[in-house]
Amino acid sequence: MEIFDRYKEKCFEIKTDPFYVPYVEELKNAYSVWKDEEIPLLEYKDFNIYFETGSRSEYESKYFERRRRLAHAVMLYILFEEREYLDKICELVWAICGEISWAVPAHLARERTEAYRKYIDLFAAETAFSLAELAALLKDKLPQKIYDLIICEVTERIFDSYEERPHFWEKLISNWPGVCASNVGCAYILLAPQRFEKVKERIFDNLNQFIKSYGEDGSNTEGISYWQFGFWNYLNFADLLWRYSNHSVDLRHGGKIDKMATFLPKMVLRKNIVISFSDGSRTYPFKDIGLYNYILNNYDDVQIPAEKPDSLNIARSSKLAWILRDFFWSDVHQFDRKVEFAESFEYLSDAQWYVVKKRDYSFAAKAGHNNEGHNHNDVGSFIFADDNGQILADLGAMEYTAKSFSNLRYTILSNSSLGHSVPIVNGKAQKDGATFKAVVLKANRDVFSMELQNAYENEQDKIIRTFTHSAKGITLADRYEKIKENTYIERFVSIIKPKCLKNGVQIGNAVLRTKSAPDVSSQVIAEHNKEPLTVWLLDYAVTENEFKMDVEVLK
Repeated sequence: MEIFDRYKEKCFEIKTDPFYVPYVEELKNAYSVWKDEEIPLLEYKDFNIYFETGSRSEYESKYFERRRRLAHAVMLYILFEEREYLDKICELVWAICGEISWAVPAHLARERTEAYRKYIDLFAAETAFSLAELAALLKDKLPQKIYDLIICEVTERIFDSYEERPHFWEKLISNWPGVCASNVGCAYILLAPQRFEKVKERIFDNLNQFIKSYGEDGSNTEGISYWQFGFWNYLNFADLLWRYSNHSVDLRHGGKIDKMATFLPKMVLRKNIVISFSDGSRTYPFKDIGLYNYILNNYDDVQIPAEKPDSLNIARSSKLAWILRDFFWSDVHQFDRKVEFAESFEYLSDAQWYVVKKRDYSFAAKAGHNNEGHNHNDVGSFIFADDNGQILADLGAMEYTAKSFSNLRYTILSNSSLGHSVPIVNGKAQKDGATFKAVVLKANRDVFSMELQNAYENEQDKIIRTFTHSAKGITLADRYEKIKENTYIERFVSIIKPKCLKNGVQIGNAVLRTKSAPDVSSQVIAEHNKEPLTVWLLDYAVTENEFKMDVEVLK
């Protein structure tokens, strides 16, 4: 079975075609940074920090650094077959196979110590696939002890563990069964195909749970990063299975899958600015050329508005499977196609996302409910963006700590409705749970309207939020049924410092026009990468039954 088409010819192409020259150089540069360093130690003190403080980075930075190095060395050895790279591979495999657990501490919080070794989480499954794939690709070149060690460790930690008991993620409706089952399935196909035949139906059932996490319209409310994480892993398995089955089993197409593949361009507002609802990202680098080319080559009606990237972010990637596929799945001719920005409107009825793209701005609003994947309490939230970025922003994912996935999740500004452009009702934020939701009243090319009151606890009076749009901007109108009996604050969120004017507030290249002036405050919070971010909060006291704001782009 060939893992990649035209494997030897593609290796030659990668080494010689001008398209790949900057990427191969990037790979060599990434390797040169660490090649003379010792392998990072995974120490008890770093492992235990999560359990003491909730911080994940101390251990995970070293854990993923090992896997980054392995990915660099494997790709370089595949291309150049130099002994130096093989020696690095052997040392890194030896270290990874000696780890107490292939799972990260944040996923072991409720496990007994004796369960650590055979615990399968997202990253244990990824580790198994990485080791299995390098073993399959380099089998004749690896020392027998290293090859045997991979077989031994993957068999005990993954295959035996998977077959001994059910795992909690198998019945989740989320990315977890997609990522875990796809990587476990790939490892089986490559190292233990006979055992795979006995578990494949269970793997398929796991993947069906993943598919259920998407709407019938192909939408993923967790955001572009989680779409990429889940769907790319799914495609890795579906493609390998298709090859393993001699093209007789094709999970790459059919039903909802084709819509899931074409969801990517719907998340793009303009350039690299994307919809960031839930734990999404405000911008996205579009460096995953293997994934994008695979989708362009295998699915109809997909246009990805991305130019050939200057780099592949190789220095940061810890996923061998993705680096391999950026090289082996990419097509040097795909980026010859120019995709022009086009004005458009789309309503994704399952996600309840309303997206408008105009010449000078883009706008996205959501209804939904407060029990979505990687949920934020954000019913009624919206984004207003131009070519420079989000002006009225949805913050997306901030730093992950133990608090992020605990009963304190919604005390974090970015996860609470207090960190979104939605009303504050009687001094209170929205509540979490599927019953706290919007009721969509109208969603057509001109208007998006919804009831918001059900997102708030014990709020019976109607709150109707309506968006309209024109060439120059949007108009928001919130209608309150009983203004005298309640206190309402209209909150708007930006990461750009606002400037108060006589007739409104300027944020970036837009002006917010209202009858009154806001109270402006700010908070500094940690981005997903732990970098500080200043968040600006604009609060307008509501004194009439209707609050109206025009958001206009400055020409």
